[in-house]
Amino acid sequence: MPSACPLFFSEKRLVLPVKMLLFALLVLSGLVFAYAPQSAIVYKNEACGHCTSYISSLYQTLDSIGVKQIEIKDFLSDQEARGDVASIQDKFKVPVELQGHLLTVVDGKYLFEGHFPLELMKKFLVDEAQDFDSLVVTQDSMGDVDSYFHLKDGVIQECPISQPISECDSHAGKSVAGLDVLKVKFDSNALVLALLGVALVVLVLLYSGVIK
Repeated sequence: MPSACPLFFSEKRLVLPVKMLLFALLVLSGLVFAYAPQSAIVYKNEACGHCTSYISSLYQTLDSIGVKQIEIKDFLSDQEARGDVASIQDKFKVPVELQGHLLTVVDGKYLFEGHFPLELMKKFLVDEAQDFDSLVVTQDSMGDVDSYFHLKDGVIQECPISQPISECDSHAGKSVAGLDVLKVKFDSNALVLALLGVALVVLVLLYSGVIK
């Protein structure tokens, strides 16, 4: 006797593709939310009176993006903290000219020397950090500045203060074998909405009994 609804005849065949689809959704979701900063240590110089307001704003900025483990150490009076700073700067090969009188270390791998612009720091940690294994950037002035410095592969690169860290690259804009290197960025919000849309369709099909 022929099936009253041919669509249901292929239900079992749909099970594997649906599982693969759901797995792919999980993987893509993991890629979108691949990195979120967790902790930060701020090494300050207690003798720097004008650092207080910056550190206060820095704390609020880090907290606003989900960094809840924030520790502040004074390397002027704390010999252990002073040793930590020396070890960190040695590990990341930070030259003397890039060493600030304030150091912020996020997740043990992203170094922001001096009074680094908080908006640039925030954008990096939220949107760009997943593309970097480590980072050393410096801006050690409290006044109005036009640029900051990025240490990349042992080379100091000076970049406009308005330029995102991900674009502060000595290789940016160069060509390889005569072809321009294109940087393709995914719009995370659009991708998330697309994933949610697909997931919603799958849930509707499951609820209606088309997929079991």
